[in-house]
Amino acid sequence: MTKITLEEARDILLPLVGQTIDASAFGNKNKGKYGHAVEKMLGLDLGSHALDFLNGELKTTGIVKVKDQYKVKEDFKICKVWDKNYIEAKLKNMLVLCYDYHTKEIVSVQVCNILEHPLVREQFDKDVDWLLEQPDINVVSATATSVFVAKTNSKGRDAPKERACYIAGAAASYLLGFGYPKRATKGKDQIKSWIEYNEQTEARQAA
Repeated sequence: MTKITLEEARDILLPLVGQTIDASAFGNKNKGKYGHAVEKMLGLDLGSHALDFLNGELKTTGIVKVKDQYKVKEDFKICKVWDKNYIEAKLKNMLVLCYDYHTKEIVSVQVCNILEHPLVREQFDKDVDWLLEQPDINVVSATATSVFVAKTNSKGRDAPKERACYIAGAAASYLLGFGYPKRATKGKDQIKSWIEYNEQTEARQAA
């Protein structure tokens, strides 16, 4: 199957902002029903563990509106392979499609490289290095780290409790441009430092 570039996929998806995608025919594997539908639309390999594009990764996430402010509905899944280089490759160049969880309307399509931000990179190294040092990642609590977390990958009472790597939902909301949710506490100190850094950087550039 011939892969396309992230930019080609972006150009296909951007005109669809404001429209809905029917994902009812797709199962819950890999990226879930909605992600599967988007993958199918782009002609991607639904079962591949490699990068989705020649130069990046596709991510889809549901968002919900709370008092006129969108936030990421759930923690943002990166991957279930616990290898730092692999995790970093998934994060390095992402095409993120955000859709309204209730209406299924595409809200935004954006290119993200969150690790370009020095403080996000610092937190990534801190959290992921610590997680990889643990003797059994599958018993690590999601509360053990602030931003990049280990969380149960599978659903259901009888499912194995394998952990995957996620970005905590509140931090993901901020990183995707929706702001830090008002009632959130997870990663609050980290996001505050990111905001201060951004404000200081903008002030220096404007001077």
